[in-house]
Amino acid sequence: MKDPMSAMMDFKKAIEADPYNALAHFNAGNVYFNIRQFAKAIRHFDFAAESNPKDEGVMLNRAICRVLLKDYTGAIDDFSTALNLNPYAAHAYYNRANLHRTMGNMEEAEADLKKALELQPRDSATYEALYYVLGRMQRKKEAMETYRIALKLTGN
Repeated sequence: MKDPMSAMMDFKKAIEADPYNALAHFNAGNVYFNIRQFAKAIRHFDFAAESNPKDEGVMLNRAICRVLLKDYTGAIDDFSTALNLNPYAAHAYYNRANLHRTMGNMEEAEADLKKALELQPRDSATYEALYYVLGRMQRKKEAMETYRIALKLTGN
């Protein structure tokens, strides 16, 4: 985004003209996200979510902001809501798995990574994440098999 302040002024005008404009709030949240003002971004994503509770993108963006603010419980809830709205979003499973891994929930991380791989079976980054999780779970043989697949997919 070249000029986030100009963009924010445009979104503020749109919100003043129609305070219930979910898209303007979503876009304002994205601008605040891009300038790393995550609490402000969440406030706009909250409004967008109230106005349009079936918007998977709002839930995902708010989840990522919550991760960055270390509100892990809220982030898990938002990732889960996004996945209820779109159970085919491999990136949402991947992101939720990474959060589970950060929280030490290796079984949940493994399940999410395996689901992501069902949806995108050629994603080397997901295989690498699964390698790490399996290693942390002391499942060395599975971890190494997973790592070999990741290497093969990256051409190494």
